[in-house]
Amino acid sequence: MNLTFFTSLKWAFQLHYYLCFRTHRRRESFLAKESVLQELIAEICEQHDYHLLECQPHPGNLRSLVSLRPDQSVAKTVQTIKTNLST
Repeated sequence: MNLTFFTSLKWAFQLHYYLCFRTHRRRESFLAKESVLQELIAEICEQHDYHLLECQPHPGNLRSLVSLRPDQSVAKTVQTIKTNLST
């Protein structure tokens, strides 16, 4: 994964988190919906002010690199993404 530099920052820290969402029993279901998943995660991150650096669907999991502000918790971010993806 290549990281890009920010041209303007609203905060002083850059906290990057690698999130991996797996399917139940690693069923291969993400590749058929690859473009839809990437668009959905990008939209969710934009709505909730998360900075999505990269998103890669694989056969049994979905890997994403997200940059958060220090006041945003990782648990709440994962909960928000999973909740919005399930609807």
